[in-house]
Amino acid sequence: MKHLRSVVIIILLFGLPIGSWYFLKHGFNWRKSKIETLMPKDHILRDFDWSGKQKEELYSILFYKTTVINFDDEIDDKENLIIDQYLKANTFQWLNVTSDEMYNRTLSSKDKRKYFTSDKSAWSKGILSGVKYALIDTGMYVRQVYPDNSEASLGMLVEDLSLIIPRKKEKDISIRKKDN
Repeated sequence: MKHLRSVVIIILLFGLPIGSWYFLKHGFNWRKSKIETLMPKDHILRDFDWSGKQKEELYSILFYKTTVINFDDEIDDKENLIIDQYLKANTFQWLNVTSDEMYNRTLSSKDKRKYFTSDKSAWSKGILSGVKYALIDTGMYVRQVYPDNSEASLGMLVEDLSLIIPRKKEKDISIRKKDN
């Protein structure tokens, strides 16, 4: 019984902290490598050719928003699940690039689903050529692109969104000082 108690105490004193350190280090390394892959690449307004009107419209849509750009006319069920998951996120929005005016139907300014009518060839330059989705940060920089809507690509998109979306600052507790 004495030996069992000693073994349990040694495990609690050494085994638990070593195990915690190992798993926390693994998570830290994962986050560090993800942040390296999410470094800003191209600026969406400066590095692409837009007309003055398109540039103004894009600026108004993308200003201080974390945006997933979908280069498809319709939103499918998988994409709706992602949109629903981030509905309460502070700066999140989903932008569909369409070539048909019929699809340009944003219903409300508070709607997370936006539509932008443009010739898709304007988007097919540089980093955005041949991709299905692009992740744009609040500074309007392309952070990552995703080639298709496979489970792996959408899983990476969700992981990257969780790292890129800015968190709301929590209010600090303030103590009132009484005047004496």
